[in-house]
Amino acid sequence: MIDITQYTNLILGEEVQSLISPFRNISILISVIFITISIVLISNEKYFITEAKRRVFDFLSNPRTYGKPKKFNTSWKKIERCYKSGDYKNMIVLIDDLMLQILKRFSYIGNNCCSIIDDYEIKDEVFPNIENVKRVCELKNLIKKNRHIQLEKEEMEKVFALAKDTLVKIKILNK
Repeated sequence: MIDITQYTNLILGEEVQSLISPFRNISILISVIFITISIVLISNEKYFITEAKRRVFDFLSNPRTYGKPKKFNTSWKKIERCYKSGDYKNMIVLIDDLMLQILKRFSYIGNNCCSIIDDYEIKDEVFPNIENVKRVCELKNLIKKNRHIQLEKEEMEKVFALAKDTLVKIKILNK
């Protein structure tokens, strides 16, 4: 029977250690890279979670497979009626409510679009035309404070077009 000290001396010998050293250094380097990637992912977790939820939502809202979300289409038809009749105040309120429902469907938490956009620091890459959504929210707050506010037709046309573009980009509406 061979003594275990021979094996220990063989493993701890200079020849074997010099043979193992490059592999040990490479494995340490790979570990450091994975730890760095993990830290970056954890620090940007909010963005990755929202992007994953957006992709799930896009997948589930594919009209060819699952059909369009009917409540969003119904809300959009109400918005179109308000726009065509010139009831811009009601149109702004309805657009804000619709965008809030969509943001909540993306699993954002908040009481209004402005707070969600500010809290989560949502960018156009994550949600299309986010500046228009924020502008609609601000207009809704102005309407709530002052019922006699004048809304310009040109601005309302732009708001309506951007809201429609947002819904087309997230595949709730067809072009």
